[in-house]
Amino acid sequence: MLGIKGDRRTNMRALVWVVATVSAVATSGAGFAQGAGPFDGEWTTIVSCPQAEGAGSFTLLVDAEVKGGVFSGEKGAKGKPGWYSLTGKVRSDGTIELVARGIVNSSRLAAGNVPVGTEYGYPITGRLDGSKGTGARQGGRPCSVTFNKQ
Repeated sequence: MLGIKGDRRTNMRALVWVVATVSAVATSGAGFAQGAGPFDGEWTTIVSCPQAEGAGSFTLLVDAEVKGGVFSGEKGAKGKPGWYSLTGKVRSDGTIELVARGIVNSSRLAAGNVPVGTEYGYPITGRLDGSKGTGARQGGRPCSVTFNKQ
């Protein structure tokens, strides 16, 4: 039954134990399901990148949501030039780890002046504190990030 050799009674006990354990973890909140956290809600995120590597400066405004410690925000049409997303985790202490992904909309603004339609991505780390927060791109072009809870 569970891919374990043995009699049916032993396998049934193992199955009951697994189901009971998973149920207990799920109802205790210790598993993957998370309740509302201190940072849950709507956030306005501003990504600012200065001139660098021959590319012009730009600022992006991304509406985002934190729910159960998961951060997600998106701007533009997925799969099209100009699309940008931020996804990641917010720990209970406010530490934030995000991955930015996007598709170049203007080679004049892109690091290395790569062609329009080129996909890119980079990590962002930071910290939320109450209804505000700051972060920074890790590696590559220096970009700063500010977070404001709505």
